[in-house]
Amino acid sequence: SAGKSGSNVSPILKTPASPGFRNTHGRSNKASAIRGRIKQSQSEAELLQHVREACSTNLHEPSVFGSAMQVCGYQRWWESLMEIQSLRVQAGVPLFQVEKNIYLTALARCAVGLEFGFVPERQRQLVRLGREVWDEVGPATDVINFQIGLG
Repeated sequence: SAGKSGSNVSPILKTPASPGFRNTHGRSNKASAIRGRIKQSQSEAELLQHVREACSTNLHEPSVFGSAMQVCGYQRWWESLMEIQSLRVQAGVPLFQVEKNIYLTALARCAVGLEFGFVPERQRQLVRLGREVWDEVGPATDVINFQIGLG
C-alpha cells in the first residue's frame, strides 16, 4: 500500500533494523538507504546497479539481496533474479530464513512470464533452484527463525 508520500514502497521495507529489539540477522541500519533505493528501482538495469553498488561499498548483506530478490519477484524479472543470486553467491553472502522465503516466492512469481502462464524453460529450473537454496539455508536454529520459515 502507498505510504503518506505516495510511494508504492511499503514503509516497513525501508525501516532500519532495530538490534535493541531483537536479533535481526542479516539486516543492518547502515544498509537501509540502499535497500530503499533497491525497492524503488524502475528497471532491471537500475536494480542491478544498486546491488553492485552495495557489493562495492561493503553493504552487501542478506537483507540487500532479499530486497532485490523481492523486486525481481514483483516485476517478474527472471534474468535479474538469476544475476542477483549469482552475485550473492560470488560475494559469499549467506541467506537466512526470511531471504530464503523471499527467494522461493520470487522464483515462483518469475516462472510466470509477463504474459499469462509459466515459461517452460523457467519452470524446468524451479525445483533445482529451490532445492539449492533450501539446502544452503538449512533448518531454522531458533524459534523466531522457525516461525519466519513457516511464513
